[in-house]
Amino acid sequence: MDLCFSILSNRRSSQSLIKELFKENMEATPNEIQKMDYRLLVDTNISYLRRKRYVVILDDVWTMDARSQINVAFPDDKCGSKIMLTTRQEDVAFSSSSSLRGIGSHVFHLEPLRDDETLTLFYKKAFWNIQERRCPRELEPLARRKVL
Repeated sequence: MDLCFSILSNRRSSQSLIKELFKENMEATPNEIQKMDYRLLVDTNISYLRRKRYVVILDDVWTMDARSQINVAFPDDKCGSKIMLTTRQEDVAFSSSSSLRGIGSHVFHLEPLRDDETLTLFYKKAFWNIQERRCPRELEPLARRKVL
């Protein structure tokens, strides 16, 4: 199985995302990839993935248009490939649930973390090298202002 993982945000073009997928996953990236237009990139990606099984995770998709432009770049050869996306936009989630392979009608609503959970997660990530992964007391007010 080929695993493609990328982040799609409102600041990245579909074309740059497909180029990044090439660089991450192809054994030999075509030399002319930087000069390819969107249509040629899509066709090349489809040719590369044809009859392969893959998983694509699109994170932080903001618009239905961006989701559609990426979706066409992945062939559906009935090999069990999956496309999963995350979004904060309810319209994107519900439009995707019926049009993306592998998602079907599975839309999961996640609740935001509580303030104490947010700080705990931040401390674990930011202070991973400090014993007990705790924020130093002198930095707690700053951490609270920045994180909450």
